[in-house]
Amino acid sequence: VQTCALPISGDRLTIRSRITDIYAKKGGMLEFIVRESAVTDGGGRNMADLREVLVLRHPQPQGDA
Repeated sequence: VQTCALPISGDRLTIRSRITDIYAKKGGMLEFIVRESAVTDGGGRNMADLREVLVLRHPQPQGDA
C-alpha cells in the first residue's frame, strides 16, 4: 500500500482495479494473480495505490505421486 493523501470524513472514494500479471510456478501447481488498484477521491486526486497477489493452489491429479 502506498498512501498518497489522507481521506477526510465524508469523502467519496473510487477504487479502480486491474489484473496486471498472471503466472505459474511449480509446474502449474501454483498460480499467481497480481491485481493493482488505485483509490481516488471525488476530484480525481490519487489517495492510495494498492497491490495484492492471489495464490491459487491446484491439487495434484490422483495417481501422480
